[in-house]
Amino acid sequence: MVELYYSAKKCSSRTARDQLLRSSGLHYIKNSFWHLSNSDPYVAYSYDILHALDSGEWRKHQWPLLLEILTPQKRARLSKNMDRTPHWRGLKHFKMVASADFTDGNSYKDILKQVTRLYSKNFNYPKHHSLVHFSEDLRAKRVTENYSTHPGEGFQQEVQQAYDQTNFRDNEPQVVRINENQEVIARIRMYVDLHDKENQRRLQELDESDGGHQLTPTEGREHWAIGSPLKPINVCQFELSKKDNPAFRHFTRQLTDFLQETIGGDECPQMP
Repeated sequence: MVELYYSAKKCSSRTARDQLLRSSGLHYIKNSFWHLSNSDPYVAYSYDILHALDSGEWRKHQWPLLLEILTPQKRARLSKNMDRTPHWRGLKHFKMVASADFTDGNSYKDILKQVTRLYSKNFNYPKHHSLVHFSEDLRAKRVTENYSTHPGEGFQQEVQQAYDQTNFRDNEPQVVRINENQEVIARIRMYVDLHDKENQRRLQELDESDGGHQLTPTEGREHWAIGSPLKPINVCQFELSKKDNPAFRHFTRQLTDFLQETIGGDECPQMP
């Protein structure tokens, strides 16, 4: 690659230079990794199953093609069948798989596990071409677990969700603040769950020691209440009130998709 770059540099015209580089899929850009001593970036690169296959070929090529081929009725049937898939450890469960969008490659990996039929497509693109070198990676670096990018993919999804709530300018402090709020909420939820678990344990001990009926917690008539001091407002009015905030763009639709995916069925509340 280095020799080809410098050969292109000696070409008499830009057209000749571009033709020479294009034959090897290159651009007239010097690779900064060439200056690292005792290293070869082309040998260091490994086939990335997550980004080349799960979130590459499948997510960006095969899955959209499948949804495009299916009629609305068949897409609905696909979602229904995926929802009927038995729960299994390590396998995500999808309720509205044909209408939802996912940000992490692990989700598309689990979808691929449950969808077996593929359709014809032109595979002339880089991520598919990298399969040609897959055997070389296996011989040189052994099993793909040694260079898998699956670990930590969930964290990238959390960061992406936090980034989508920013104004996309000076976003690092905003992402940090959003992450801090999420950690606080998670800690509060943990203490509430521990409190409920401890109350349940004490009630069970009373029931076992006294032999009577299980007691129910009593609530005092305190001068406080849990709730918002604001007046009730429907989701459409709320989204309209936040129209100048990009974080709430398409809030109603996203909330509807979230509730359908999380709750689904008749229990899902209907939006006005």
